[in-house]
Amino acid sequence: MNKFISSMLAISIFLPAIAQATDPATLTDLNEYTEYKTAIDYMANNGVVEGYPDHSFRPDSCVNRAEFIKMLMWTLQVDVTKYHTTLFSDTDASLWYGTYLQAAKSLGIISGYPDGTFKPAQCVNRAEAVKMAARQFFPTTNWNDQTLVQNSESNYEDVSKTGWYSAYMHFLFNKNLIGLRHVIHKSFKPGDSMSRKEVAEMLYRMKASLDNNNSDYAQGLLPENIAHTIGKDKTPTKQCYGINEHLGAVIPANFDHECCEGLYPYIEPGMLGTMGICKPLLQ
Repeated sequence: MNKFISSMLAISIFLPAIAQATDPATLTDLNEYTEYKTAIDYMANNGVVEGYPDHSFRPDSCVNRAEFIKMLMWTLQVDVTKYHTTLFSDTDASLWYGTYLQAAKSLGIISGYPDGTFKPAQCVNRAEAVKMAARQFFPTTNWNDQTLVQNSESNYEDVSKTGWYSAYMHFLFNKNLIGLRHVIHKSFKPGDSMSRKEVAEMLYRMKASLDNNNSDYAQGLLPENIAHTIGKDKTPTKQCYGINEHLGAVIPANFDHECCEGLYPYIEPGMLGTMGICKPLLQ
């Protein structure tokens, strides 16, 4: 294996946390009739979701729990580099999801299962996804307030008013932050896996509402471009990168390294062997 190929592999192994925009036009299994197409396009263009190597998007495939946390953090532009905490017995902080889970746990978005695990590879179900998204998007809400459920206009026939997820689901329903398909069919199916297109739609609506200073989502609200919000790239003041001797590749030494003076060290294909660039930290 030559040095360039090994370098490319190192980038994919060590840097999956960096968002890479995907042109929706290259995704072969999407068309104008794809449900939640607008949300999928936005998320792909902003690097929140990516296509598969075969250029498919697989809108109906599930999102696992670790992937969901990453998508949530990127959509909200949380600076995950400043949170450090002990993770779960079945997770590894050195893997791609480590910083995202540490941030989510520190912020009270996730707590794991009673046995001390998180099950990162398990498909996130709709009840779990709604809870995690609601707690991050609306951090000051009192989720023990029974009026969140009592005053709900939800017509879901399969959602308990006393379930652990009830307040989150009814709250988001009342704010029009959940896709319309469930409203039409009067069924939320809280225990079912949440698909990639459903996650894209929910996060899109939340981001659009947040960016427009609306607590509720209204049709036609547009979210700001995440890349634009991050800001312009800057040149590092010092060498940010070191050589991985085993793979012969340039990789970031530390995401919060002083070389960028508080900015985010970043490297991409075509920048191997250079100092790379620095991006402002996500807010």
